[in-house]
Amino acid sequence: MVRILILIIFAAIVFALAYTLFKAIPMKKKMTILVRAVTAAAIGLIMQNYMPFYMSLLAIVAISLMASLIYMKQLEKAQLEKVKQSEERRAARQKFLSRQSKVNLVKDDNQDLAKASGMDSMNPKRRES
Repeated sequence: MVRILILIIFAAIVFALAYTLFKAIPMKKKMTILVRAVTAAAIGLIMQNYMPFYMSLLAIVAISLMASLIYMKQLEKAQLEKVKQSEERRAARQKFLSRQSKVNLVKDDNQDLAKASGMDSMNPKRRES
């Protein structure tokens, strides 16, 4: 019972410190990591009553490893989503720019045709004799 009380006190201190000290990290990330750490410690504490110390320590390491793997998979999915969105934006931008260049080419051709007719097509440095 005393161990559980110490775990609760430790968890409260860790949550308070994380909330006040780490302002740069988003709240969702902080709380996810802290809840997983406290859960691993609680499971280790419960296992310590029924199994030897090294087994509970091994369980804490295994739970922490599983939690970190799940967290990394979530980050990987988010990063892949960002890359996919950036590729879509890049493709849309290239499509827009290619349309703009086609419109500009048509405008340039029209300007060349307009310049070719009339006195504009003559060389301005040409001397009349």
